[in-house]
Amino acid sequence: MTKKKFHEIICPNCDSSFWINDALNYFQNPQVCANCKSEIKTGKAGLDEQILILLKRKASIRAYKMVKAATKCSKSVAKKRIKTAAKANHVAYDTDVTPFVNFFLRIIVSGLLGLTLVGIGSIYYPNIQKIAAPVVCSGEFNIEVVEKLATKEVGERSKGAVIVATCDDEDISKETFYASVGMYSLGIFILLSIRKLFTK
Repeated sequence: MTKKKFHEIICPNCDSSFWINDALNYFQNPQVCANCKSEIKTGKAGLDEQILILLKRKASIRAYKMVKAATKCSKSVAKKRIKTAAKANHVAYDTDVTPFVNFFLRIIVSGLLGLTLVGIGSIYYPNIQKIAAPVVCSGEFNIEVVEKLATKEVGERSKGAVIVATCDDEDISKETFYASVGMYSLGIFILLSIRKLFTK
């Protein structure tokens, strides 16, 4: 049996820990710490106590897995119980992800969403790229669909519309596209960061 199937129990008296593989059965029976011989709470109170200990150790994911295994509840119910316990005890609901990793993930997600927004959005609304105008052009900026290539043969994929951005009649389509992706990605990143602050 892999360690993923085990759950860490921490004694609230001596802080020693041990691993169990049957959380459902464990919390239904009286338990004693093997180290200090003191009683470890079980039942609902015992599970809540272990949740709080794990939350304080910034191990929210382990707490979530324990709740799910001990109560056989759904993912949403387990998450709600963890968040409720965190809020009631004024403990941060950590996702077991370091701030650096979290920051890096937000950058990746923001970049992908920005690319998708500009890439797909431009097909239906080319002016979405006008956000880049102040960055890529100091003269007369213009963006338009100059050609629409039809499908060559039945069953072949259409190449879609050709969107051309110009600055004083000079083609700056690539610069406009990349600048638009960057600006929308930055906006999405800021929104995700603000959302994170309000959901702590």
